[in-house]
Amino acid sequence: MEGKRVKLMITGKNIIGTIKSSLGVYKQADAELIFQTCPFCRDTKYHFYFHPQKRVFHCFKCGASGGLYTLTRELGLRLEGNPMDIRTQEIKEVAADYFAEQLLRSSRAEEAKAWLCERGIDEKWPSVFETSDEKIPKRLPVGFHPGDGEMVKHMEERGYGREDLVQAGILLGNFMDFVNSVVFVYHLSPYRIGRFKVRKVRGSSSDTVWLGQKGTPTGVFGLQLCSWPKTEKHKEVICVEGEFDALALYLLALRSGDAR
Repeated sequence: MEGKRVKLMITGKNIIGTIKSSLGVYKQADAELIFQTCPFCRDTKYHFYFHPQKRVFHCFKCGASGGLYTLTRELGLRLEGNPMDIRTQEIKEVAADYFAEQLLRSSRAEEAKAWLCERGIDEKWPSVFETSDEKIPKRLPVGFHPGDGEMVKHMEERGYGREDLVQAGILLGNFMDFVNSVVFVYHLSPYRIGRFKVRKVRGSSSDTVWLGQKGTPTGVFGLQLCSWPKTEKHKEVICVEGEFDALALYLLALRSGDAR
């Protein structure tokens, strides 16, 4: 199906607007859009959820899940750009959401959260990223890696096979022991993920592995954070030494009403 051609501007209103027009009737529920009709199973009972900012979807009727690439392909829309690059970015985004969810919800992440608190990050910090405030990024820039086995199972349930994960650099060929590790998400732009830095809880710098395609620029940790909100009065960026400093500074700025 040839379909319409839209530009690959992940945050552009043209993509979200085109998806809304293609799917039709919907209801707004906080940050999510609930569409009357699922394009995969054609159920018409408002079971199809789409998150515009995270660019992921899920149907609670047929179980279809995925990201922007999968959804636009099903709708007959064609994103401009290299299809492999688009799909790789989608896999990174779904993986980033999975790691963040593990940190927020998994009982196995308690030691990781305690470690973050010991490094100066307030124990209430995850709630900042669950707010409905549009000025605050919704994707948590840090997460928890429970191990390759569980990660692969989760990604396979969403339609991404092991070859896809290896291609995206999320799975490093052979299984590795990432159990009890913290994941830091590095960005190439506020909306485009570069690579993932995986570090053992309480481990040294030598206990660090980078995920993501070889040859892909690493990006900057905190780039996603310093771009909210975009206003003319914020013309400077404060650079700090590490990830913990970046998170602590951002949370401090939020409390003072001057996050940038």
